[in-house]
Amino acid sequence: LRLTLDTKFVAADLPPELVEIIRRQLEQYPELAEAYLARRVVEMLPEHPCYVLGLVPLSSWRHLRNRQAELALRARVAAEVRVDVPLYVFLLVDGVEAASSTMDAIPGARLK
Repeated sequence: LRLTLDTKFVAADLPPELVEIIRRQLEQYPELAEAYLARRVVEMLPEHPCYVLGLVPLSSWRHLRNRQAELALRARVAAEVRVDVPLYVFLLVDGVEAASSTMDAIPGARLK
């Protein structure tokens, strides 16, 4: 599963209680600046929702990006955030950072 600039998202349509569980789990990652939860629009098998958790790592103009640390963050979140639905975790960097603006425009998508 890949994200591109053409990837379309809509509201996740998950129960508010489940969204809150995800939000609380994300609080344990201080290196995470923003997080978005949305459903990817798919044409094949639309009856199987594709939920996406987009992560924006914390960065500073004083520090160079650390790609290894970003990948480690994504891996940790993917392994540690537990919910009862399939959840694809992506870093919103390196060519798909505009997806954070797209997701931010979706009501309720921003979790952090």
